Amino acid sequence: MDDERVRLEGIVSALELKISELDEDNVAVEEAARLRAELDEAYEQIDASDLTDDAIDDLMDRLDDLQDILEDFADSDTDWDDEEKEEEAEEAEDDEDE
Repeated sequence: MDDERVRLEGIVSALELKISELDEDNVAVEEAARLRAELDEAYEQIDASDLTDDAIDDLMDRLDDLQDILEDFADSDTDWDDEEKEEEAEEAEDDEDE
């Protein structure tokens, strides 16, 4: 396995561990947002890599599974999406003020 594959496997494995340790009934909005950002970054790094198509597909499938888990956590807490939308609105207002 080449260095890039090992590095990307490490990123995906770390995300899998972080998400597996989450308490489904008590996921903080900030934590979920941070994990989503980490997932997005991992998607970008894998997409930009020089790995074989099969290796990329394998890593992307694992990230897709993690994304599904985060979405399931969001569905289990109806306030979660509302809080996230409020945060996005506040950020947009802050951007307008700058």
